[in-house]
Amino acid sequence: MEKETSYLGAMLTSQANLHVVLGAGALAALAAFPFGLVGAALPLLVLGVGEVIAGLVVPDLPSFRAKVDQDKRRVRRDDVRKTLLTELTRRIPVEVSASGLSSSRSQPLETADRLRMAAYNRMIEQIRALSSVARDGDSPLGEPEIERLHEAAIDFLSLWMARLVIKEREGASDLQDIRRKLAQIEQSLPNADRATVAQLRRAQTEYQGILDRHGALVGKTVAIDAALASMPDKIEEIYQMLIAAPYSKGIGDRLEDSLSRLRLADELEQELSLDLSNTLPSGVAFDHAGSNDLARIASKERARTFAQQTTINH
Repeated sequence: MEKETSYLGAMLTSQANLHVVLGAGALAALAAFPFGLVGAALPLLVLGVGEVIAGLVVPDLPSFRAKVDQDKRRVRRDDVRKTLLTELTRRIPVEVSASGLSSSRSQPLETADRLRMAAYNRMIEQIRALSSVARDGDSPLGEPEIERLHEAAIDFLSLWMARLVIKEREGASDLQDIRRKLAQIEQSLPNADRATVAQLRRAQTEYQGILDRHGALVGKTVAIDAALASMPDKIEEIYQMLIAAPYSKGIGDRLEDSLSRLRLADELEQELSLDLSNTLPSGVAFDHAGSNDLARIASKERARTFAQQTTINH
């Protein structure tokens, strides 16, 4: 359960308030030399009164609350990004740097992962450039739009992770061997006693469930690959639009249209997330960044034991 935001605590620990407190403390120390304790008490008294008034007013200001919420989302987003990148580097030979991802020199990347790495790096570069554009007050691109682009980049990492997890899932079972065991069970059932039949039926259910989940994963793999291919193109469209003519007339409507298409992609990703949570018994699921960032990736330990949990006990 997410902890409720304390806007009063955010005000008291804000950089501006800390500067005020330090300034008042320094002034009290200076005033103590010529005027003694009385001189030191006056700045501290003014500070206390000011803090009380600010505590009653500032936490309820909509602009202050929006800024606190924005900072909180940024921290949460950075935590999720860091977790996802850590999991990626554990599964494929990539390295994380300030500029993005790079392939490991000791081991080559598969073609699909190399293309996704290049797409992610391009998205990050474009979002950084658009963030510079957004700082211009005349640009139609504001902080909410920049946040949405950052969330899209995390969505990309999430789906990439989902693709890798599905690949692990597919390799965790020998499907040919499972089909052979199912055929053996079918042959053994007519001649088995009651106790043996119950055991064979349980094994049959388990084996058939593995085949059913694998079949469901095939369709999801196609949908995830399509989303991974389309998302960089949508951000590229927004980037080209804003960089080519950032102040042209009517660009606001075109920008909103492009962001709407990006949101449609989000809906598909959210549907995939729900389906994956039902398909992958390990609990690896990816929720949309705007709803619950921290639930985007399962526990690391559960992810590490993913293959063992789905391996068939012979």
